[in-house]
Amino acid sequence: MSRIQNAFTQMGYTVLFIPETATELITGGVAPWTCESNAEYLKCQLKLQIEKEEILER
Repeated sequence: MSRIQNAFTQMGYTVLFIPETATELITGGVAPWTCESNAEYLKCQLKLQIEKEEILER
């Protein structure tokens, strides 16, 4: 990741990394086996991922 960050920074880009959403949810206690269904877990994961990306875009 540092190589990617350095390369793109040298080209003038601002590089942002978003932590992996699945790991955040699972370590926080929300996992496929704790939800009603796998689909419900995936909805949570997708919603959190989109929110994190929107925040970083601002």
